[in-house]
Amino acid sequence: MLTPTVSECRIVYPETNEELDLGEALTRKQPKFMLLTFGLNGAGTSISKGEEYFKRIYSRLIDTIAEHSPNTTVILQSCFPIGKNMDVSAFDVDVATLNGYIDRLNEWTGELAEERGVAFLNSSAIFKGDDGFLCPELQVGDGYHLSTEAYRRMLAYMRTHACEADQ
Repeated sequence: MLTPTVSECRIVYPETNEELDLGEALTRKQPKFMLLTFGLNGAGTSISKGEEYFKRIYSRLIDTIAEHSPNTTVILQSCFPIGKNMDVSAFDVDVATLNGYIDRLNEWTGELAEERGVAFLNSSAIFKGDDGFLCPELQVGDGYHLSTEAYRRMLAYMRTHACEADQ
């Protein structure tokens, strides 16, 4: 979930299994790329708090990366659509409304990428059917989790768009 403290989250650093804050991990690793993708958790909250909140919090994360790893190329990736068959009872909205929230957050993410001068990878588009929902053949049957084929498509899409993201 995108929260004001997201840049202060603690992660397990893979090389040493130490628990570090994001800034320290970035300082150590200095990754060439950092791909940021918001998940479905918190989509309703982000929508209700509004565009300014969403962009401000996401900007803090971008700033944390720039501060601790200035040569890292930041790529913002769109959130994936959901299928018509997803159980959305935990979200208090119907499937179409939740998918609409995702579309709006993806618009904001693309705008933020442009505003901040970072790359935007709109991988959501490769998963949507003509009806705007996650294609049935690209999910494992729950309307949300991606199939092996979906991951293949996503990796191919990332590879073909890497030149655009690396500019």
